[in-house]
Amino acid sequence: QRPENPIGGEAAQGPYNPAGQEISGGPRADAGSQASAGADSAQYHTYVVQWWSAPIVRQAAVRAQQLRGTITDEQAQQFLAWQPSEYIIAVWGPEMEEFQGLTDSWLQERAYLKIKKRKTTPFRVNLLQNSEKKLQAVEFYFAREVEGEPVIPPREKSVEFSCAARRYSVHARFDLRRMQVGPELIL
Repeated sequence: QRPENPIGGEAAQGPYNPAGQEISGGPRADAGSQASAGADSAQYHTYVVQWWSAPIVRQAAVRAQQLRGTITDEQAQQFLAWQPSEYIIAVWGPEMEEFQGLTDSWLQERAYLKIKKRKTTPFRVNLLQNSEKKLQAVEFYFAREVEGEPVIPPREKSVEFSCAARRYSVHARFDLRRMQVGPELIL
């Protein structure tokens, strides 16, 4: 059972960016090309894409909240003790309008992790809203194993995340060599 997220509605305010991650969001286009939003210019939005199930990312987020005094030690311990059984990718940013009003099933059909040439889709999407029902973040849940085989092989070097929103797509590349402790991936 996942404990209540101590980050809550402040998810879109944290400064967290795990090592080895490239963040970009822009008009949907073929890979390697730049699409134009107007006659002469492209419009881009920046989103933070975090490997939220990685313990170090959650530790940093909890520590920031502790320093702000917005969570108790008990809440922090409970949240950090939680070990997700799935990979969780979180997307947030100051302008979440691209995702506002979209359903979890719509996003689920348009998101994937790409490992080499194989794509895997999330089995669940969680829309995190504040008390005014304004979208703060989107969490994408991916299986760690399929039919007894790891989704991400132990020696994999990188993984790409992609998700289509209203007019734009969000893409992030994770360098897995920078996301390990010793020989073990910590995701």
